[in-house]
Amino acid sequence: MKDRKKSLGKLIQVLRLARGLKQEVLGKAASISQSKICRIERGDGEPTFFEMVDMADVLGQPLETFRAEKGGGFSFTVRAD
Repeated sequence: MKDRKKSLGKLIQVLRLARGLKQEVLGKAASISQSKICRIERGDGEPTFFEMVDMADVLGQPLETFRAEKGGGFSFTVRAD
């Protein structure tokens, strides 16, 4: 489970940085505290379903982007909208 959290956190971080967003900006736009974004990206925190929906929207990604594959990792493509 910890590996999935770390993978999810890394994915969120990569997508956030690809859009040029700071943690604070992502958090504000998704109504999540910057400290929780930080914990999620480190793999120490777990977003709720609705937080994931909001982050996906802000990051310009479909929610399916955040679905773990069978091995626990994520595959994704960063869309440049």
